[in-house]
Amino acid sequence: MTRNATELAPGPIFKILVPILVATGIVTTLENSGMASLFAAAAANFEAKDSGGYVVPYGKMSKPSAKGLDVKLGEKLWDWTDDELRKKGLL
Repeated sequence: MTRNATELAPGPIFKILVPILVATGIVTTLENSGMASLFAAAAANFEAKDSGGYVVPYGKMSKPSAKGLDVKLGEKLWDWTDDELRKKGLL
């Protein structure tokens, strides 16, 4: 979740909460939001065996959660995404 995503939410709570989340590394700034992708694309120590893994800030490999490994949940997300994109005429 990037800072821009949280700025869209209403309420003063986010004005207080977001800086705390950024400082703790839970939420990243917009300027740093692409670092994990950049690491995966360009890092010398990123190997083929890491493909499909989770890259977390900043340049660390992590293991997926149980939900991340749930095949049925993944299929449900795929179907939902496909439906949403079709409704918007993007597929």
